[in-house]
Amino acid sequence: MRPPHLAVVLTALVLLAGCGGVFDGDANAPASSTPANVPTDDPMADPPAGLDADGITDSFALVDTHDRAVANTSYTVRGRQTVTATNGTRLGNLTTVSRVSADHERARTRLSLDGTPPSYAANVLTIESWATGEQFYEERTGENGTTYFGGQQWLGGTVSPAATLRPYYTNAESASTVSEDGRIRLRIDATPGDLYVAGWPVDVTEARVNVTMTDEGRLVDYRIEHDGTLADTDTAVRGVYTARFTDIGETSVEPPEWLDEARNGTARPEGRNPPVQVE
Repeated sequence: MRPPHLAVVLTALVLLAGCGGVFDGDANAPASSTPANVPTDDPMADPPAGLDADGITDSFALVDTHDRAVANTSYTVRGRQTVTATNGTRLGNLTTVSRVSADHERARTRLSLDGTPPSYAANVLTIESWATGEQFYEERTGENGTTYFGGQQWLGGTVSPAATLRPYYTNAESASTVSEDGRIRLRIDATPGDLYVAGWPVDVTEARVNVTMTDEGRLVDYRIEHDGTLADTDTAVRGVYTARFTDIGETSVEPPEWLDEARNGTARPEGRNPPVQVE
């Protein structure tokens, strides 16, 4: 588990620019026959750190690249997770909207559940959370009304837009890249192992990941398809996780109106995973 704080450790980027266009010698000397560099719109001509034309060269560097691309920048992540049995039965449908402040010290998330996955103790329909550097508060609404919880220490770890992708990058069996419309599209086949998908524990046997990023490595969207079985059962399932990054630099993150009530709430109830991580 990562340290209980929300602040992102930012790596300073130092840009060293050299001087060009310096002329000397005989003004009448013949021009050099060396061709000038031709500009290119191909983002893979100078790929983000951790990536090259053949795929992932360094999974940790690529995650850091995604994170640095939104350093000191607010953003919103809109996600959806579904898990369906191979007979067509929909087991879970989970949607999230996470808003992260420019300093990455505040995050507000709304999670909506369709059904009750085993990782949740009660029939909860929505969970709204407010996270700061040291505290985590939430409002949970279900069939029995609304309950507030507050004051517990934040355990979700460092806010990272690439947190969800990390296990796929590090367990990639194959990867490839293509450039299209000035963007980079990364395709991965991976075996990440046991994961929670839409709140259900799944032993993932195969995963297919498609990631879209800018030329600087900022995430635009991704889609993850999982094949596997529910933990401790033989039920074959297919899981899908999609995420889209919007309102880059234009996301407002304000405390929720229920925060005062949550501050007077009780500790986190038993029977639940730690608060949903902002991703």
